Formats: sequence, C-alpha cells, structure tokens
Amino acid sequence: MERDYYEILGVKKTATADELKKAYRKLAIQNHPDKHPEAKEEYEKKFKEINEAYSVLSDPQKKAMYDRTGSADGRSAGAGGGGSGFGGFGSGFGGFSNDAGFDFGDINDIFNSFFGGGRREGRQRQSVNTRGSDLKYRMEITLEEAFNCSTKTAEYRTLGKCTHCNGSGSATGKTEQTTCPKCKGNGSIRMQQGFFIVEQTCDRCGGSGEIIGSPCKFCNGEGQEKVIKRVNVKIPAGISDGDTIKITGEGESGVRGGRNGDLYVVFNIKQHKIFKKNGTNLECRIPIRFTQAALGAEVSIIGIDRKSLILKIPAGIQNGEQIILRGEGMPTQLGGRGNLVATIIVETPVKLTNEQKQLLQRFEEISSSSSSPNSSGFFDNLKKFFG
Repeated sequence: MERDYYEILGVKKTATADELKKAYRKLAIQNHPDKHPEAKEEYEKKFKEINEAYSVLSDPQKKAMYDRTGSADGRSAGAGGGGSGFGGFGSGFGGFSNDAGFDFGDINDIFNSFFGGGRREGRQRQSVNTRGSDLKYRMEITLEEAFNCSTKTAEYRTLGKCTHCNGSGSATGKTEQTTCPKCKGNGSIRMQQGFFIVEQTCDRCGGSGEIIGSPCKFCNGEGQEKVIKRVNVKIPAGISDGDTIKITGEGESGVRGGRNGDLYVVFNIKQHKIFKKNGTNLECRIPIRFTQAALGAEVSIIGIDRKSLILKIPAGIQNGEQIILRGEGMPTQLGGRGNLVATIIVETPVKLTNEQKQLLQRFEEISSSSSSPNSSGFFDNLKKFFG
C-alpha cells in the first residue's frame, strides 16, 4: 500500500494550497539528496516521494480523486507510479512530464537554494563592464591645514584605464565583443551530476556570455593597467582626526569601460606642539611666573590663525585654572568658531640669585595666612587632626 500523501507532507486534509506549498518546500530542502551524500539513494527515494505527494495534492482534480479513492488516478498506485513523480524526468527539467499539473516554479525555488539559480530565463547575465573597486587612502595633515580649508595632493598606486586600448580591452581600441563559444552566450554551463542538472558560471567569460574577439595584449583584455594616480583633495575646514570624505570616480578603474570605483580619504591630524583639538575647541597650556599669577598680568599669545591674542591673567589665579577665549578655536559647520581654552601653569622660579632669595625670604616673613588661604587652611587642619 502506498503511504498517505497528507502524512508524507505532514499536513491535514483541510490544508490550504499555501500550507501545502510551504510544507513541500520545507521538506524538499531538508531531504534533498545532495545534502545527504552519505545516504543519497535513501534520500532520492524520499525526495521522489515528497514530489509525488505534492504533485497530486497541488492539483485540484487529482486531489479530489485521491480524497475519494485513495489514488490520484482512481486505481491503486504504488511507489512505482512514476507518471506523477519523476518518471518523466529526461535531460534537464524541460523533460519533466507536466501531465500532473506540477508547478515548475516551486521546484525552481528549491533548486535556487542549492545551485544559486534555477532556469536561465529571466536571470540577468553578469555585466562584462564591471565597476572598479573602491579605495581607501589615509592622508596625514597638520592642524593648520585642518583649520584653513587647504588642498593637498593624494598620490597612490591603483589600476587605471589601459592607455593602449583606452580601457576597451580590445586590441583595436574599440569594444568588440563576441558570443562566448563555451557557453554559447548563456553565461553559464549546465552539467549533469547523477540525477540532477547543475548550472555553473562559465569560466571562459565570467558569466557575461561575451568575450573580446581580439584582446589587448598589454592588459589581456581587462582594459586596466597599473598606474600612479594623483588627486587634489580639498580638506574641509574644521575636519577632525579620523573623518572620511568620498571622492567619486577616483578609485580603481572599471573593467572594459566599466564605471570607476570611488576614493575614500581618511584624515589623520598630526600632533601639534602647542594646541590640542577637542571637537571645535582648541586647548593649550600657558606657563606664567608666580609673580604674574599673584599680581595679575596680560600675556600675548598667537592663535591657530596666526593672529595675536591677549590673555588677561586675573590677580591670584591658581595653577590649573582655565581662561576661555571665545571664538578663537576651530571652524564649525555653522560657519562660526569654537573656543580657545587656556590652562594656566604657574611656574616656580629656579636658579635664584642671592638678591632674589633675600627678597623672597623677606616676602615670606611679612606674609600672612590670608595671602595663601589654601595652604594655611590645610596646615591648620593638619594640626587639629594630629592634636
């Protein structure tokens, strides 16, 4: 007795057409013989059984006959009833008997899972005019170049258009393509592997279906040659370390006249001797004498734009305090500028003369606790702590 078709597909008799199709696709993929080379004969039998069940249940007339009599054709049909299964399998899927109303779209979907494609119709061949690869270029710039919206040249080796054939790949200098003799213009070759037909990309034309009749001997028909390329790169004002810009069409040349790839320029900003970039702000450390810190002073500095700036030091400023000069930092996207943040470093004098020592000793003698509130408070607390 033949197995119940509903049982084979694992569905109920009330299953809809979509439920039948879903169950069939799942089982066909799971039980495909090529997935089980260790038990290929066993899974060929299972695969044939699954397809036979679906070919009957997916056909309304045969399904009705099967539900009434237990057979798709009104008579007893065992596993050898090849009329509804793979009995009509000839050379390729075109030889499949379609008397049972079998849906070729379903089996093509299954084969797509294994071979990357079913029938050739409707599939676009790979273009012979392949786009060139994108390139990445690291450009080292100074902080001044990042500030000033400079232009700098990028120089790099890549594949450019062949100068002998003008990128066509043809010895004549014109794109003259003929049908590939190996695949007859299909871009793929079909090979039979046991029970199944396998389709592979043609290794002669790379899937394009066409070849160059008289290839350029300098580039072997690729239309490319090694070149040194120089491109002027405009550095956006205020750019940060690690930022990237794209320059369209300045990457690797396309194959046989294909579109060029793009160039991606990644910026690395050199460490500056004075300024450090922090977003749109610039930071720097300003050393001053302790007398300037105590009495207050005006200190002249030079900004990133070479402009002279006056830093007003308030009397009594402490080491590590910051003074902000607004609008003296890096350019912003809105057209303004960030700030310059100056950190004050109070220097202790060294190599004092005798006169300087005497003056400082006299200053120490006449100094009161109010002159140095932080240190006085610290030592008073220290004395209290230790009793």
